[in-house]
Amino acid sequence: MITQVLARRAEWRRLEREERVRLVEQWASEDQRRIDQLRSGYVQLHAHDRHYRNAMPVYAYVPVR
Repeated sequence: MITQVLARRAEWRRLEREERVRLVEQWASEDQRRIDQLRSGYVQLHAHDRHYRNAMPVYAYVPVR
């Protein structure tokens, strides 16, 4: 009887540890996905900024007729 209780308790602890590991891995995966989304947005922002900065002098120095 005592061995069964101890075995159940050990199994319950093992399952809890596995669940914690699964949650930590899930959180890490979500964090990485968010970081990747932010990085992609920043890359697009900087590309558009470069395009804007390169286009501005063209419009600034267009001769007026």
